[in-house]
Amino acid sequence: MTLHPPAQGNDAAFTLSRERRSTVRVRPTTARAQVGSVALARSTAFGGITALKGGAFETRLQPHVHSSYVIGVVDDGAVEVTVNGVSAIATAGSVIVISPFVVHTEIPLAPGGWSFRYLYPNESAVREILGDSPRYRAALPFPCPVLADPGLASAIRNLDDDLRATGDRAVTESRFAEIVRAAAAHSHTSAHAPRERRNVQAVRTLITQRTQRNVSLGDLAAAAGLSPFHFLRVFKAEVGLPPYAYFEQVRIAYANEMLCAGVEPSEVAYLLGFTDQSHLNRQFGRGSFTTPGRLSRLASQALDHARSTRARR
Repeated sequence: MTLHPPAQGNDAAFTLSRERRSTVRVRPTTARAQVGSVALARSTAFGGITALKGGAFETRLQPHVHSSYVIGVVDDGAVEVTVNGVSAIATAGSVIVISPFVVHTEIPLAPGGWSFRYLYPNESAVREILGDSPRYRAALPFPCPVLADPGLASAIRNLDDDLRATGDRAVTESRFAEIVRAAAAHSHTSAHAPRERRNVQAVRTLITQRTQRNVSLGDLAAAAGLSPFHFLRVFKAEVGLPPYAYFEQVRIAYANEMLCAGVEPSEVAYLLGFTDQSHLNRQFGRGSFTTPGRLSRLASQALDHARSTRARR
C-alpha cells in the first residue's frame, strides 16, 4: 500500500519560536532535555512539498527513513550525516540530499546543536522534473549525502523564505525545479548493480508497499531468491537495518508524511496498523525532531494561517 497525502488547497506556513511556551521539545538521548524551534511550511506545487526549518537541535536521532526526498541546507552548527554506511560532515552552508526510504542518521557535532532547512518533495515530483534524461536519471538515488555548492544552498534558503512569505505556486515550481536539477548534477552514480543487490532493493520496495503488516523473513528471502539467513545479512549490509526494523521506519516515514498533510494522529495510527496512538508516539519520537501531536498542530495551524492570508488578499 502506497499512501499519498490529501491535496491541500493553499500553500501554508507556521512557526513556533523557542521563546513561546509551545516550544517543541525533542526526545533526549541523554538525561538533559533537548530544545529546539520548528517551523513548518507546505506548498501544493508538484503534488505537495513540505518545508521544515529547525534550530538549535542537539538530539542524535536513531536511524530512520523518509517517504520523500530530503533536500536541505545547514544554516548553523555541524552534523555528521551517514547514508548507506557513507558518512560526511555537513557544516554551515553544506547541502544535504537523501533519497526516499534510505536509512540515514544525523549526529550533531557542534555545541548548541545545529540548524537546518529541509525540503521534502515526493519521489514522483523529482522524477517528473528530471524527466527522461539519462544524465539525470543516473543521479537517482543520490549517492552522496553532503554537497558543497554555495549557489544551491542559497537557492534552498531563498525557496524556503518564499514558502513562508508569499508561497506563490508558480515561483515555487520554477525555483524547486532548478534546485532538483542542480542537486542531480552532482551525482555520478552508475546505473548498474550486482544482481544480488538489485534483488535486495526490489525487496526493500516491497516493504515500502506493505505498511499495515510486516512480511515474514521467509517470504522476503524468497522474493530475493536467497536463503533467510543469507538474505538477512545481505539486506542489513545493503539497507542499513534488518528487515523488521526497516519496516517500522517505513511506517514512521508514512506517518510523518500524513501528519504534515493534516491527518490526525489517531487516524494515522489506525491507517498504518499501529496498536494505538501511544504505540505511534513511542516509535515516532525515536527518529523525529518532534512528536506526532505537535507535528499535527503545526500542520493545522499552517493551514489556518494560509486561509487567513488568502482571505485578506
